[in-house]
Amino acid sequence: MSVSGPYPTLYNAAPTTSNSTLYTSAAGDGLHQALAINGTGSAATITLTLVRKGGTLTDAYAVPIAAAVSVAANSCLELLYSEGLHSEYGELLMETGDTLQGLQGTGSAITLLVFGT
Repeated sequence: MSVSGPYPTLYNAAPTTSNSTLYTSAAGDGLHQALAINGTGSAATITLTLVRKGGTLTDAYAVPIAAAVSVAANSCLELLYSEGLHSEYGELLMETGDTLQGLQGTGSAITLLVFGT
């Protein structure tokens, strides 16, 4: 799937069913939008977490974006949209070394698109 928009694509793939790092910030990035697209005939779940540098998925450095959120069959769900964030910059800021981690409940059901700067 080829997608373009006003912000660069940081991630465009199907997360696995085991938690993994989807993106690592190299120079401080802003997350602007995250879309979960389910092209199958059954609902599927997605989990997406921002983990601050030096942290783990289970400590205070983990910032949940979506925790086992169900995406209906043949639909798209917006998990993050910067215009709705209450931040001075209108984005979820990542510092150098922060990671975006995620997984899905059903192999290859969901394609995740993440846009940022």
